[in-house]
Amino acid sequence: MTQSQTHDPDGSYIRAWLPELSGLSDKEIHLPRPQAIVDLKRSRALAIETYKEILRGTPDVISG
Repeated sequence: MTQSQTHDPDGSYIRAWLPELSGLSDKEIHLPRPQAIVDLKRSRALAIETYKEILRGTPDVISG
């Protein structure tokens, strides 16, 4: 957040790559989006399980 506010204060770079955010104010565009937050605990557990399956030689690794 701090980096984008410092280096893209008006949000023009963000708006160029994420046009769906173009309607937000210059201040709002730098705020985190709740739907964009990654559940790190879940992601880590999935990565570990996938790695274990690769080691076991399971052919259907990404069956999710």
